[in-house]
Amino acid sequence: MRRLRPLVAAHTLVLFAGLSGCLAAPDEVDGEKAPPAATRGAPAILETASGIREEEFIEEETRPTDLAAPRGFGTITGRLPGTNTVVPGVRLRAHSVRVTIRDGFARTEIEEELANDTPTVLEGRYVFPLPPDASLSRLALWVGEDLVEGEMVERQRAARIFQGIVDDTVRPRDPALLEWAQNSSFSLKIFPMPARGSRKVILAYDEVLPVTKGVARYTYPLSLGEDRAVRMDSFRVHVTVEDAGGGAADAKVLGHAASLRTEAGHLEADFQAESFVPNADFILEFPRPQAEILPVAVEGSGDGRGFFSVRVPIPTAPEATALEPRREKVIVLDASHGVTREGLAAEVTVAETMIRRLREDERFAVLLCDSACVSYPERGLSARSDVSLAEAGRFLHERAPQGASDLAEALVSAISRIETPRRGQVVYLGDGAPSAGELKVDSIAARVRPVLSDKQAELRFMGAGPSIDELVLGGLAEELSASYERLAAGNGSLAQRALVLAKSLDAPLLTNARLTLPAGFVDVFPRKLPALRAGEEIVLVGRLAGAPSAESATVELSGEFDGMQNLEARALSFTATPGADRKVVARRWATERISELGRRADDDAAKETVALSQQYHVQSRLTSLLVLENDRMFAAFGIPRTQGKFGLTSEVETVRGGLGGTSPDPIGDSFGTGGLGLSGVGEGGGGTGQGFGAGHGRLGSFRDGIGIGSRAGQLRAAPTLRMGATTVSGRLPPAVIQRIVRQNFGRFRFCYEQGLKSSPNLTGRVVARFVIGRNGSVVNVGNGGSDLPNAEVVSCVLSGFRGLSFPEPEGGVVTVTYPIMFSNGNGSSSTAPVFSRSHDWGVASWIGKGDEAWRSAGKETLETLAKASMEAPESRRAREAWVTGLLVRGRFEEALREASKYVELDPDRARAHELYAEAAAALAEDDTALVALDTQSELDPSNAKAHWRTARAFEAAGDERRACAHFRSYAELLPRDLGATYDALRCRARVLGEREAVLAALAAQKDPSERLVSLRKALEKGETLVYADGFSWGERISTKLTCAEGVEGCPRVVLIDPAGRVMTPIVPGTGRSSASSIAASASSGTYRVLVTGGLPAAKGELVVRLDGTPRTFEVRGGKGARTAAVISVDS
Repeated sequence: MRRLRPLVAAHTLVLFAGLSGCLAAPDEVDGEKAPPAATRGAPAILETASGIREEEFIEEETRPTDLAAPRGFGTITGRLPGTNTVVPGVRLRAHSVRVTIRDGFARTEIEEELANDTPTVLEGRYVFPLPPDASLSRLALWVGEDLVEGEMVERQRAARIFQGIVDDTVRPRDPALLEWAQNSSFSLKIFPMPARGSRKVILAYDEVLPVTKGVARYTYPLSLGEDRAVRMDSFRVHVTVEDAGGGAADAKVLGHAASLRTEAGHLEADFQAESFVPNADFILEFPRPQAEILPVAVEGSGDGRGFFSVRVPIPTAPEATALEPRREKVIVLDASHGVTREGLAAEVTVAETMIRRLREDERFAVLLCDSACVSYPERGLSARSDVSLAEAGRFLHERAPQGASDLAEALVSAISRIETPRRGQVVYLGDGAPSAGELKVDSIAARVRPVLSDKQAELRFMGAGPSIDELVLGGLAEELSASYERLAAGNGSLAQRALVLAKSLDAPLLTNARLTLPAGFVDVFPRKLPALRAGEEIVLVGRLAGAPSAESATVELSGEFDGMQNLEARALSFTATPGADRKVVARRWATERISELGRRADDDAAKETVALSQQYHVQSRLTSLLVLENDRMFAAFGIPRTQGKFGLTSEVETVRGGLGGTSPDPIGDSFGTGGLGLSGVGEGGGGTGQGFGAGHGRLGSFRDGIGIGSRAGQLRAAPTLRMGATTVSGRLPPAVIQRIVRQNFGRFRFCYEQGLKSSPNLTGRVVARFVIGRNGSVVNVGNGGSDLPNAEVVSCVLSGFRGLSFPEPEGGVVTVTYPIMFSNGNGSSSTAPVFSRSHDWGVASWIGKGDEAWRSAGKETLETLAKASMEAPESRRAREAWVTGLLVRGRFEEALREASKYVELDPDRARAHELYAEAAAALAEDDTALVALDTQSELDPSNAKAHWRTARAFEAAGDERRACAHFRSYAELLPRDLGATYDALRCRARVLGEREAVLAALAAQKDPSERLVSLRKALEKGETLVYADGFSWGERISTKLTCAEGVEGCPRVVLIDPAGRVMTPIVPGTGRSSASSIAASASSGTYRVLVTGGLPAAKGELVVRLDGTPRTFEVRGGKGARTAAVISVDS
């Protein structure tokens, strides 16, 4: 397959940019060897396969190279309000961190100041990391002289409120939004960022510090990779450890030259820098000796009804062992797009270190997995030899990260390699973020548990990558009795850390671990214990049901070390809470319960998650922290105030310039209950630049907005928008729908104005047909018969409807058809188009033979789009319009080049990969298109339609295994869709060989469909069913290209709709598709049918149907895409 990213060799990586703690530079390592507590006879000095001693290997790996150390602290962008246009000029002016540590709990409070250096009002967006187990509980925004605290709001609702204010207000309203992005990264949005001004925010989180062998470790993540480099004008971090087990001489800071001192019995650490670009995390290590009697932190009411937390140490393993060593090793590496080049390089370094340490009598396999796995050796296990190690090394270095991640199938494939029960060890290296196959912890564990039990293998998870999904990896460790640790949790260079991890594989784990707790300790987390490593601690949090007796307060930890029973009992004592006013333990308990609920996919779990998040004020993946301008604005949106001046949840200063603080929230007269005003996006009074309305419009008006122009110019007549006859099907008043759409005319006007720049006389109608879901969001938008002769403007307007938010319908969904008439304001009619249709459109619908004349049309428009893209290289909208313009005019080679550049510049944008896939498919570059679609699912794993599309693409290409990965995701995301269930079960039986499990799942179906019944009968007969393209969904257009049996190199069919969307069997649309056909619904416009690729001698028959009427064309293979037919649809 064509690779999307260049491969970076693992040995060139000097420093791994891990989320949970970057590795210190070699000269900052304390030299600790970190041997395992107990080993199975591992040699002290290892000769590698190439004859290089262990110490020489470390020296080689840590030698300086030409590659700069990865560095960075997230990504900052500025955006023009109401658009996706990204502009430079937003920077991090100041970043101040204050940390308080007590009883192993850390409270981190951050004040950030973002500056806008441009002359335009912007929306600031900042994506940044937090520790994987951080519990976010605070967001506050300075509004003038007042610090306004944020509230916890259901995520989708918070996003709609924030976006509505940004897009539609006639003056800045000061919202801020903090939402979960992915894994352990978060996104902060602030509006408005005043021209040449700045905004300040405060956020805070709690975390439990890891303690290993009496040393506690606090990590503030700063280094994420070169592609996320952020310069800070001013940076400061101050840490106070209130109960350190020693003085400054016993502590150390890794990664930065910080000062350490002891003051009033507290350990204080300080670091500050100017014009700072971090290249390592800030890490503080300090002694925290274990006590003979374990302290229990109690928080809550004095009647014993509060919360508790206690740390239980893991005992040392005995020297003897009851089992033979595990001589079969399988290492599986996450090679999906999300792990990044640096992350995969780090995984490869660790894997190579592990296989180099293999003994002569050990066998191994290594797997690289995305939505499917490739391996060395291809089957079974390989004996250790110089040849096999060299071949495995070459195999590991040949791969670049790409595609989605089928975590469940990767684990099943790895465990299945084990040949001897109780002799196998499986190591997973990756970020733990599933984006194909099963997506939830419970469903992944259900797939893996049977084969793990059968092989009785030892499973170890090692979190790697720039952003780790600890909810998944930690949850799987508990469910499967596996161990979990972070790749970047130790100090030293990557090679040294890799060596420590490789040696640790010889240390036995405490498995089948169980706790016996005092009476009155209830709802304790973790409910299930993972496999535990000696010398570490496990942190328990739970509720108290009555005050336990001090005389009987003991905790027992039992388990097995390689088959040998182990039991250890420790006495407990009860201490003061680590901060009753901060409710640290209560929030930690709520965080653990929310994590447990996150493993499920049912509605009850989602409702409880939101309720707990709001009750305990801890952020979840289903909630966001939202700041509005004042209490009146919160009230207008129906959001109760719990965190205002009486609801602060942390100890903070109350002065204007420092961390924390609040002051009374004056209720001004700036917010009206009659609805938000419009943005007033427009050319500007006398200017020609795009601008955001400066607040001169009136509430309820969309004609008085005044933009801020960048150059003087002649005043134009304002373009006008007028609503047409609206039809509504469902229980939501049409007047309500019309009012909300009118309030958003600003975003539609912006789209129209972009079209007027290239076509001053542009006028016509855009008809949006959209569906309002049960929660009030727009769930589907389509073209309902638009006649505005500009595909980019039509697409832009339709996209604008997707962000609208309506009241929840009384019953079911609501379908709306909403026409908007656009007029340029110069006297042209807005009730009918003023352009003349070309002969292709015709008076009625028809099918005709195509030619290539259409490819030379629209030269001026393409030049305009190209110029806009070059002048604003940061603008996603400009790039997407340029690529779409090339596609709609058949310039596929240029479209592929530009889409490839877009992917390189913005590798984590799903739309970029979608355009890349469409351009590649039009040129019959199927492998490239498939990788791009697979990656699109990786970037948006909760998008059921994307999985369905990708599954059908892989089916058309004959890759049933990858197709099955996405069919399984599609079924999990839509559990009530029996068609999705059918495809998932069918492919599990056919491709994955899980016939018995599928029959059991079919037997459990209470009301199976006819297709499920037919599947069960076929499997009972020993038959397997191939994928079928399904039934007609009412598509008006269908195309099918077939060649005679035995003909090699048959070309593929391509269908292009009026908006420039490319559909092929490899990149299907929303209609039916198969390996040789494509179908689509239709609205007014010209559709073109092309054939692409194939051998010149291959002759085929193309059948094109419109509304059931066929026309047949003879076609041949050849280079590039050739036009075969034209379909004109006049609805």
